[in-house]
Amino acid sequence: MEITNASIEDIDRIEEIATAAFKSTVYYAKPILTTHVEHFPQGFLLAREGKEILGFICGLGARETSIQGWMYEKKARPEENPTTFMGLYLAIDPKYQGKGIGTELLRQAEHLSATLGCTRLTLICEDHLIPLYKKLSYTLDGINALKYGNKTWYDMSIETKK
Repeated sequence: MEITNASIEDIDRIEEIATAAFKSTVYYAKPILTTHVEHFPQGFLLAREGKEILGFICGLGARETSIQGWMYEKKARPEENPTTFMGLYLAIDPKYQGKGIGTELLRQAEHLSATLGCTRLTLICEDHLIPLYKKLSYTLDGINALKYGNKTWYDMSIETKK
C-alpha cells in the first residue's frame, strides 16, 4: 500500500468512497470534496494499491481546538500558524475496511500534523467508533457542537510531535 496526495483526477473515486463509507451524499458532496483537493492537497491523503484508491483522509491546519462547521464549506482554507490538524474526513471503501488502511492513514496524518507544526490532530466520530480511536491512543474530548445528519458527533484527539 502507498500513501499519496490526492489530485483533481481522483475526485470521482473519492466521492464514490465517501458515499459508500458514509452512506450519504449530503455531507460529502463532490463540490466540497473538490474544494478540499484544490485548496489543501497536502492535507488530502489517499491509500492506494497500484492505481486503486482504497480510502482517504482529509484535513486542514487550524487554530481551533475542535472541528467547526466552516471547515466543511467551499470557502474553507487552512489557517496560518495552525496549532491543530483537523481530520475532517476519514473514509475507507467498505470492501477494504478492517485491513489497517484507516490506521495507516491516521498515522500519516499525525505525521503531517507534526510537520505542519501542529501539536494535536483532532477528528470527530460517531459513538460506535470511539473504542476504535481509543485503541489507537486518541482521547475522547467530549461532544462536538456540529449537528450534521441529526447525529451526535464526538471530538477525539491525539498529541502529535514535531
